[in-house]
Amino acid sequence: MEELNKRHAICNIHPHRSKPINENIFTAGPVPLFEFIANTTRAVLNLIGNDVILCYPNITWIIPHCGPFLPNIHEKFMGMSKILIPQKMIKEVDVEASFKKLYFDIAGNPAPHLLK
Repeated sequence: MEELNKRHAICNIHPHRSKPINENIFTAGPVPLFEFIANTTRAVLNLIGNDVILCYPNITWIIPHCGPFLPNIHEKFMGMSKILIPQKMIKEVDVEASFKKLYFDIAGNPAPHLLK
């Protein structure tokens, strides 16, 4: 991350040949139907929860496909972070500032209220 930050890198997070953690977790359809969006969401939540986005401010983060579950869980994560931080389940991080540094492509199915 230090090298990416030094180079002012643009990082496009995109799933590839996704596999579920447990093959039997999602059996109602092909893996890409759920795991691509779940993996992307997990990756971004890990970046935010480990304060990577704010610790390396020169990296531009592009999140594909309208941000998978992120727009829908944004408010919940904001509220949960107030519980998770004191429990030391995530680092002390400014979740809102982290979200504001993310760029979302709109190649997917953006709901009008999520576009802003």
